[in-house]
Amino acid sequence: MHSVQHETRSHHLFSIPASARNRRGEGPIIAVSKQLPYSASQWRKDTVNHVIWVTLKSPSAQLPPITVDLCYVPPITSHQMALSSVTDRFDTSTRHIRAAVAAAAAAATAAHIMVAGDFNAKVGNLPDPWVTTFNEDIPPRQSEDHSTNALGPHLMQLCEDTSMVLCTGRTLLDTPATPSYPRGNSRFDHTLVSPSLFPFIHSCGVFPPTQDSDHCPLIMKLHLPFMSPSTPSTHAIHSGTPVTRWVWDATKRPAYASSLQFSACDQVLQHSIQASSMHQLNQADNIFTSARTTACRSAGFRQKKPAPSSSNSTQHQRPAYWDQACRSLHCQWRRAERRNPGAPSTIALLAQLQTMLAARKRSFSNRDILTFANLYKTDPRKFFQQTRAPQSSLPSELTTPSAWHPLISKLTSPPAQTATHMPPPHQPQPPPANALNTPITAEEISLGLQRLHNGRAGALQGYSSEFLRYAKPLPTPESPAPANLIIPCIQAMFNEAYSSGKVPIQWQTALITPVLKHGDASDPANYRPIAVGEPLCRLYANILNHRLTQYTEQQQLRTHTQAGYRSHLSTVHQAFVLQHVIDKQTHAHEPLYLCFVDLKAAYDKVQRPLIWQVLQRLGIHGNMLTAIQSLYTDCSLGMKINGFMVTCTAHLLVYIKDAHSVLPCLVFFKMDFTIICKSQFQMQASRFSTRGSPTWSMLMTSSYWHIAPHIYKHSSQHWQTIVRSYTCKSA
Repeated sequence: MHSVQHETRSHHLFSIPASARNRRGEGPIIAVSKQLPYSASQWRKDTVNHVIWVTLKSPSAQLPPITVDLCYVPPITSHQMALSSVTDRFDTSTRHIRAAVAAAAAAATAAHIMVAGDFNAKVGNLPDPWVTTFNEDIPPRQSEDHSTNALGPHLMQLCEDTSMVLCTGRTLLDTPATPSYPRGNSRFDHTLVSPSLFPFIHSCGVFPPTQDSDHCPLIMKLHLPFMSPSTPSTHAIHSGTPVTRWVWDATKRPAYASSLQFSACDQVLQHSIQASSMHQLNQADNIFTSARTTACRSAGFRQKKPAPSSSNSTQHQRPAYWDQACRSLHCQWRRAERRNPGAPSTIALLAQLQTMLAARKRSFSNRDILTFANLYKTDPRKFFQQTRAPQSSLPSELTTPSAWHPLISKLTSPPAQTATHMPPPHQPQPPPANALNTPITAEEISLGLQRLHNGRAGALQGYSSEFLRYAKPLPTPESPAPANLIIPCIQAMFNEAYSSGKVPIQWQTALITPVLKHGDASDPANYRPIAVGEPLCRLYANILNHRLTQYTEQQQLRTHTQAGYRSHLSTVHQAFVLQHVIDKQTHAHEPLYLCFVDLKAAYDKVQRPLIWQVLQRLGIHGNMLTAIQSLYTDCSLGMKINGFMVTCTAHLLVYIKDAHSVLPCLVFFKMDFTIICKSQFQMQASRFSTRGSPTWSMLMTSSYWHIAPHIYKHSSQHWQTIVRSYTCKSA
């Protein structure tokens, strides 16, 4: 006889087949629901006595497993008891319990133990004083049946020897204990649990019998914090840092400004300025963050924290048309289902409930369609925002940091071939840009705050840009343009970072949120990693970018054919030029060749040493150069998993931060179309040849259109030669 393990669509089944039909005590079956976030496995078995133990292990090693067993002891009047004494037969039937408890105690990891079954023992009100030695909060037993039999004392002795707690008569729905055998009005079925498991028992009671059994079912409900369906998400990320978010409310803006003006917050801001003057940048940023937190709490802003059981709450969420009438009828049907399952009145209640739900759903859908149709006509943007499906929580396979390491390593891995030196310059270099090294002014910070976008997510500190932009009183006739209250503190930190070439350590961590693109949700490759930095870091980079943009435009360091990443220019202008060139070549009856180049993941493979050399050739040096380099020094990634941040070990050795807005001035200057990147074509520090006859040709990439009238070729074969000149094939 062998144990059998198979599964259905909803359960894992563990059983030992009976030797024949109608054999009492044989053929036990333990069914484990697949909805539990536990891995079920067979622990011990005894095919002779038809005993099987099943262990439920949590994905977290810190949580103890649960070991479950079914037990059967023959009644006193059976022929099995006549073959030996009651003591010997009871010890034989319960020997596996003693052995399993001893093995669990000797194991390195303590386990919760539960034994349930038909012991055919009447315990009545037999005392068990040893239970209070385990836990003084365990209540005494109460029973309606005060009688006992010969097996009752043996069961109590088993509990004492194995340090188990008899749940009969001391739990909710079972105080006092009710009979489980209606014919004899006796309680023969019991549940034994380890003392560590008893505090988690919510209820354990006897329910009406089913048609295929003469015993009433004994149902126990456990409320364990790690048995909810959200456990795979929470256990893996509870070791990380919870990402809290302050929710901006425009109505509380005056209270926020008043809190910043309060003496307590004002003194904290002054301490931050002093820390910046003492070259303690990290401490200055921490003090500044504490001042904002105090002001937010005083103003009454809501702080949104990650919900540890969001998937569980989503699973049991009622539909929008579920009202009080549906709830009342549903409770009536559930009550009737427990008392009289299968009765005509119960079936009638179920049919009435289904009819009501169908009518409510139909009415709600019709009303919803009309509402959204009207919204689509009046406000299409709001229509798509409301109809956008909310992102569900990550699958259990992706709730550990190790699941994302391959994707992060792929994104941050350096290219196979690297270039450390630029080719010699082929045109005169501009003079040093000394004007860029001046300290950052309060006016620059004020203009940079205006360029920040509202509604953007914050990073680990949990602040959006609104808490920086609107840290000032509301305008009044006496003061139409009130000053921002935190600009002096920000200016002190920015100037210290600008002169020292360092940024606070909190700015060096980008918080990545995985967003599913398409395909299998359990595959990390199907997610798009969205990196978000701190608003202060974005403001700092925005100011640097604005300075660099103005300098490159004034010195005419950008090619005049570039429209991408330039103010007052867009693809509309390039489309106009393209149409003009097409018309001109068509009128002249001359060919026009277009070359479309798609640089795959070009920004992810930008080699920083070459970027720094390009900036130096443009005359950028000193504070400006070190400030830009500080944004890419010791950068790390933090993965946001279901509201918790876990730090990844990968560091950014390549990659240009597009979110920081410094990218437009780091690539594509007027250097005969110099490209410094490793892309799908493996382009490195190469440039097009300008030799040829005056025939118009165009180069177009996915990021921008670069119309190059200096690239002259006669045929598509010549274009292929140009593209091959860019290619640096690996050996």
